[in-house]
Amino acid sequence: MPSISIVEQQATRLPREALSEADAELIWARYGKQIELREPTRQTQWQWQLLSDGWVGAFPLHDGLRIHVQPKVPLHSLFGMWDYVYDLNLLIDRRELYACDTVTAFYSRLASALAQRLLSRVRKGLARAYVPHSERLPYLTGKLNVREQARSPWQSTLPCDYEDHIADIPDNQLIAWVLQLVLRGGECDAAAQALVRKAYHALAGTVSLRPFGPADCVGRRYDRLTADYRPMHALCQFFLEHISPSHQSGEYTGLPFQVDMARLFERFVAAWLRQHLPAHLHVTPQERVEIGAGGALHFKIDLVIRELGGRVRCVLDTKYKAALTPAPNDIQQIVTYAELKGCDTGVLIYPCAISHAPFVLGNKRVVTLPFDLALPIPQAGEAFWPALRGYV
Repeated sequence: MPSISIVEQQATRLPREALSEADAELIWARYGKQIELREPTRQTQWQWQLLSDGWVGAFPLHDGLRIHVQPKVPLHSLFGMWDYVYDLNLLIDRRELYACDTVTAFYSRLASALAQRLLSRVRKGLARAYVPHSERLPYLTGKLNVREQARSPWQSTLPCDYEDHIADIPDNQLIAWVLQLVLRGGECDAAAQALVRKAYHALAGTVSLRPFGPADCVGRRYDRLTADYRPMHALCQFFLEHISPSHQSGEYTGLPFQVDMARLFERFVAAWLRQHLPAHLHVTPQERVEIGAGGALHFKIDLVIRELGGRVRCVLDTKYKAALTPAPNDIQQIVTYAELKGCDTGVLIYPCAISHAPFVLGNKRVVTLPFDLALPIPQAGEAFWPALRGYV
């Protein structure tokens, strides 16, 4: 599919003939929150101007065109953040992932891994469960429902209660749903697309198709017979969090693959801290603080670091933007969070090299630290942790 390629947070101009009015209407209607599109005017030198502020991925318009938004950070940093958030190193050889030279190649490698694991499971036999059924049959199966039979003894069929040992269960339905989303997305390379299609067809006719969300991948129960479903569901979570099935089937070919970089950066820092904080400290992401009766007004604090006993050591707020100094509203926000949690220190974390000395505002200390994504993740972490350690 032809594509327009732009870079996140960089305004890109296109000749007037590159987009039709119908294309522009589709961008405004479908992706207005992710991609800013300005019409050709004197200010844009009579060209279209596109800007994605913090979103990366593939945004299909129709069979003839899609927009690819490339990350502003190096690919190794993007892949590294995904690695931490989804524990991909436990699922796929990390060297294979980091060898990918495009986001599409990375996406294709994960899709292939899911398909290969599913096909391996099909060869061994899909997980099955006993599902209860109640229906009238011409012969007795299971137990006779005596009460139902007494209500209508004249009927020739028998009300039976029985269990059927079937593979059409949520563990398999979840994977089937994700495979068809990947197929509809059309973002894989040819080899991966063929493998995913093969895996999907292996389930078709056996497993029904019903929608699932990312939360359905978390907290599932496994035993020794279904342990190999755990990594498959982890991969399903990755796809469900980034593929948007918001448009009607058949409306157009392809589904958006959308990455909210600000949210990914926040989740990455949380995952990194969980692995590197000393044992007496732990981090809580997205902590809700209610104000007033009934929680009508509330805040969600990005990250809270506290001792095992419960005392809050500091609050942290991630800011996925380039900055030389913290903005006044960033400072106001982190000071408010520190006040709400009753701690002395608030830390602002930026994905770029930022140098600003700590300062005191009232009785709160505000610290600005970089987790510089221009560097490889291990190197950026080595610089980040010593700077943070003095405040926790």
